[in-house]
Amino acid sequence: MRRVTDDYLAGIFDGEGSFTIVMCGKRLQARAQLSIREKYIVELLADRFGGFIRQNKARKAEHATTWRWNITGPNLLQFCLDMKELLLVKRSACLTVLEFQRLKTGNTSFRPMSDETRRQLEELHGDLRHVNRKGPGREYLSR
Repeated sequence: MRRVTDDYLAGIFDGEGSFTIVMCGKRLQARAQLSIREKYIVELLADRFGGFIRQNKARKAEHATTWRWNITGPNLLQFCLDMKELLLVKRSACLTVLEFQRLKTGNTSFRPMSDETRRQLEELHGDLRHVNRKGPGREYLSR
C-alpha cells in the first residue's frame, strides 16, 4: 500500500471535512468531522489522528451509505497543529478551533471557568459560525 501523506489528508479534509463548535450540555465543545462514502479514507484519518468512526446508513435506496470520522479533545488539538499549514479552504476555521482548544485546555483546574474565558470561547464560537457560513462572500484564505 502507498504511504499516505498529511498533504493528501489535508486535501481530503479541505474538500469534505468541517470544523464546528457545538453545545454539549452546558459547555461548548469543538470538533472536526468528515463524512465520505469510502470507509478507508476515514480509517486513514483515525489511524493517523485518533477519533472515532461511525457508519451513516442510507435512508433511501438511491443514497449511498457513508462513514463519518469525528475527533475532539486533545486529539483535535494535535490534528489542528499538524494541519494548520496544510489546509487551504479550512485554514481559518482550523486556526479558530486551535485557539478555542488552547483556551479550553488552559483551564485545567477544578475551579469554574472564568467569565472572561467563557466570553472568549463564545466569541470564537461566533467567529467559527461566521467562517463556516455558506453563499456569496464566503471567506476562503483568510488569516
